[in-house]
Amino acid sequence: MLFNSLEFLVFFPLVAVLFFLLPPNRRWVLLLIASYWFYMSWRPEYALLIAGSTLVDYFCSYRMVGLAEKRARRPYLWLSMAVNLGLLVTYKYLGFFLRSAGSVAQSVGLDWQAPVLDILLPVGISFYTFQTMSYTIDVYNGVVKPEKHAGIFAVFVAFFPQLVAGPIERAGSLLPQFRMVQRLDADRIASGLRLMAWGMFKKVVIADRISVAVNHVYGSPYDHPGPVLALATVLFALQIYCDFSGYSDIAIGTARVLGFSLMLNFRQPYHAASISRILEALAHLAQHLVPGLRLYPARRQPLGEVALVLQSLPHLLDQWLVARRQLDLRGVGRAARHLPRARHPVRSVAR
Repeated sequence: MLFNSLEFLVFFPLVAVLFFLLPPNRRWVLLLIASYWFYMSWRPEYALLIAGSTLVDYFCSYRMVGLAEKRARRPYLWLSMAVNLGLLVTYKYLGFFLRSAGSVAQSVGLDWQAPVLDILLPVGISFYTFQTMSYTIDVYNGVVKPEKHAGIFAVFVAFFPQLVAGPIERAGSLLPQFRMVQRLDADRIASGLRLMAWGMFKKVVIADRISVAVNHVYGSPYDHPGPVLALATVLFALQIYCDFSGYSDIAIGTARVLGFSLMLNFRQPYHAASISRILEALAHLAQHLVPGLRLYPARRQPLGEVALVLQSLPHLLDQWLVARRQLDLRGVGRAARHLPRARHPVRSVAR
């Protein structure tokens, strides 16, 4: 289910009304059912991935209780990371890396065809796997206490406003809110609805309309002059900002209507004065990716660089494959096999 769909326009008001009619100690049940319904409206079978990730991280965090030494807690941390990263790599990157390996093999003259995997990418898998994994990392480091209520923890993982598009929330910020009593507040609800409307405007009116022109130009770049291509690139930058920030605004506004506060996302990223500021903003991702690592101010930029590399690697490889097709590196590979080989091994002169 998409935020900008007719189904959501019926789904969300119904959930909001029922939420405030139910007694506070039963609202988590409604949120859990609504969140899984929200996700299962796309592909019901992929809800098993969320449930599996939830069970694994609940088990790992629960088993860490009472283990004073990190050495004793570490096996459960590795189990959580293996399961979550295994799901992410399998469904999001395995097919890509196999295709890349096949293209690289062909570029150097090897007769190897990569197997074709017909796997549909689960919506939001990056968000909920990083969120559950970051929870286990925080429990391992003693930053948060494990959530004993399995139902509330399941809501934390599958909370529908931020399930498919983020923002990724830390457990210490979001989990306690599910135990609070959210009261009916007209001003807060109005604020949330305004944010949802602004996000919908950015997504539907700006991003989706710009994408039509951008796709037309990028679909046939050789048919357009340089200034048109340059304009399309600028419009594409505006499109992706309005697309992502609009969706984030809808998510934050939806949660605000229900009485929950999500972290602010997309705080004027194009106004960054330098690459260092961008890397510093990315450093928060390293907290989810590097277990047991504490962020000191001196380490923020290196961690941002790590996060940037991890995020960019698949896209960089994809662009390399495009360049390889244009340059026909297979010819380079064939030529390399005919280069004269040295008769004697190279001996190091270092003593």
